[in-house]
Amino acid sequence: MAYIPMFPAFVKLRKVDPNRPRVFRFPFKGTAMMIALIIPAVELVLAIIATIVPLSADEVADKLPMLIGVIVFVILGEVIRIWSARGRKTEFKGLTPALAAQRLEEEAAGEHDELEPVDPEQIDEILAARGGEPEKVL
Repeated sequence: MAYIPMFPAFVKLRKVDPNRPRVFRFPFKGTAMMIALIIPAVELVLAIIATIVPLSADEVADKLPMLIGVIVFVILGEVIRIWSARGRKTEFKGLTPALAAQRLEEEAAGEHDELEPVDPEQIDEILAARGGEPEKVL
């Protein structure tokens, strides 16, 4: 079910940020792109229906626990999403064309992330503060 929103997200990113360099090239544009995306999305929805929705009385005993589990976890996800939004002043509206253009300009200018050391001296200072030990990653 998590893959279903990926298809509309792909289309939206191609509309709001079409000039960003991508890791891969999608071979279609326009109507061909929509058809190439709609077919697997429809197949995915049909596969989900065939897997968890009981379509006959014989399947109820086998598929009902899966259907109940999916419903419970979808509701739980929505409750967590709503609960985590408490106290948030502004809602993130996603990647807009203006935000995409700003990010492209920052990338082109070579601006670095605030958390990323920008020169070797900062790395030496960080290591010296830790007694020369690198960060341990499990």
